[in-house]
Amino acid sequence: MVDHWDRPGWTAQARAYYWMLTFPDSPALVGLARRCRQQLAPLGLDPVPDDGLHITLTRAGSAGTPPLSRLDDVIGAAVPLLPTAFRLRAVPLAGSRGAVRLTVAPPGPPYWRCTRH
Repeated sequence: MVDHWDRPGWTAQARAYYWMLTFPDSPALVGLARRCRQQLAPLGLDPVPDDGLHITLTRAGSAGTPPLSRLDDVIGAAVPLLPTAFRLRAVPLAGSRGAVRLTVAPPGPPYWRCTRH
């Protein structure tokens, strides 16, 4: 967790596409993440910057699969299936192989309204 991107089997040249949720308009979530980073700072972990908060949903494929020319088609097919807004609740910190993270749960106070941009 010192370097989130230094993973077993990954090289500096490894590239892939991932479906991610980001939270550009969630000041309460950013504030919570900042407080958590401050408390975890003595551990020397690799902090995620405010504009990098994300939830990785799934790996969509290695770079080049699909070819870049088809990537817009994949995105175009997926966008109409996405909800325009939804709510998530960030609950206690948890650890995984590659991160210390907030766990998300169904709606309930406190919540952050996420909108599609």
